[in-house]
Amino acid sequence: MAIYANATREPGNNAGNYLGGPWRIVWHTTETNTAQEAIALFRQHNSWPHFTLDENQVFQHVDTDQAARALENAPGGVQTNRWHAVQIELVAHAAQAKPPALLVRAARLARWLERTHGIPQLWPNGFPLPPLNGNDPGGHNRDANTWRTQGGHYGHCHVPENHHWDPGLIDITALMAPDPVLGDFPLPPPGIGYA
Repeated sequence: MAIYANATREPGNNAGNYLGGPWRIVWHTTETNTAQEAIALFRQHNSWPHFTLDENQVFQHVDTDQAARALENAPGGVQTNRWHAVQIELVAHAAQAKPPALLVRAARLARWLERTHGIPQLWPNGFPLPPLNGNDPGGHNRDANTWRTQGGHYGHCHVPENHHWDPGLIDITALMAPDPVLGDFPLPPPGIGYA
């Protein structure tokens, strides 16, 4: 079992066993103002992520050894939810900057996940794109072959068969910061794994 010790358990439904692929983290935004609103929507749509984070708390809905349900997955297409995708929902909006306290909490969780599941600190499909006039900028890299073959960090905007643009505006430096307790998980040299 992979349960984050700093999380409050708020159980949701999983999508079953993973089917393969390298481990990765997928970053979402809830597009709500509170975790409670987001959790109510997950319950209503049965679209549970592994984690929901706000500035004050981490909620874990699904053990990371099981698949979550927050991604679209077309029949006969590329595996999304069940392709070793650990899914994190930030209580935030894609078009807005993320609060520093939320990014600190997200970075700590990400460093734990990287260590637990061997997830590299890479963004194989590039960084999430910021909004254009407060809206989806378009042009997201959703390369299916990269998704199938490379682990690392992805935005919802990078996942094949999906049409959302979250996490949108996000401070990558803060998100990838070392955990102050566990220490640094070294980044690769410039140009490796970054778009």
